[in-house]
Amino acid sequence: MHRVVFEIGDKEIFRVVFNIIILCCISFFFYLCIKEKSRVIVKIILAFMMMDIIIYTIVTVKNYKDIVIAYKNGDYIEIEGMVKDYHYLRGDYETFTLNGVKFECSNGTWGYSKNGRESLVSGYGRYLRIRYIPGKDRNTIVYIETLLPEERQSD
Repeated sequence: MHRVVFEIGDKEIFRVVFNIIILCCISFFFYLCIKEKSRVIVKIILAFMMMDIIIYTIVTVKNYKDIVIAYKNGDYIEIEGMVKDYHYLRGDYETFTLNGVKFECSNGTWGYSKNGRESLVSGYGRYLRIRYIPGKDRNTIVYIETLLPEERQSD
């Protein structure tokens, strides 16, 4: 019996929206707590923080559209096969190949990003079905399913 072990969803965007709201609240609280004499400097710092938040929001919405919405619309490639060339590097970064397609996974990116002991790929010989969104820099994994021998495509 197969088992879906990872699938991207809407929770990623809600986590980011929550972070943006928290940053805005901290900025506002910071502004209210500063004495009148320091307000000009604080306004400058807060202006830069707000620009950062706006840029972060724009990038997040673009990534959500390019990855999650594309996956929901069926704009992905599905492959299955045995994991090969698996490498885990310190700093939560792993690479592997499945059916000749190279994947690089690290924390802080959209899509699958569990590494080390939490890895769902976990080395050579594991047979997986993966759905991914191809990209210029890397392939973003949006779905991972483990397969038993009887469910595998015949080679």
